[in-house]
Formats: sequence, C-alpha cells, structure tokens
Amino acid sequence: IVPRNYGREPWQTSVNVSASRTFGGRLTITAFSENLLNNGRLYAVNGVLTSPVFGQPNQTLNARRFELSIRYGF
Repeated sequence: IVPRNYGREPWQTSVNVSASRTFGGRLTITAFSENLLNNGRLYAVNGVLTSPVFGQPNQTLNARRFELSIRYGF
C-alpha cells in the first residue's frame, strides 16, 4: 500500500534578486537574478508503481539565470 501524499515533489528553495537604478529620471537599468544560489530544483516525481525509480524526481527546472534590462523614457 502506498502511503498518502507519497508522490509529492521534493521540497525546494529559490532565491531571486532584483536591483534597479534610475539615472536623471529617464534612463533605468535593472538587473535580475533567478535561482541565485543555483540549487537543483527537482520536480515531476515518477508515479508508476512498477517502475524501479518510483517516487524519485526525473526532471529539473532551469538553473541560475541573469537578466539585464535598460529602459529609456522620452
């Protein structure tokens, strides 16, 4: 018998950071980082009872990602 909530995805943590700076009221530069600590974020737990990897995650989400944007208003 499979216990209740056995096939739930593993616990995960993610740190996202965003910083922006405006110069002269017209130019804004923004830097954004997703998953700053670059932890493996596992998901999609295998739910096939007869599989040898039952209950184990088999996919990962994106690794660390940086974005830089520049906005100019006129």
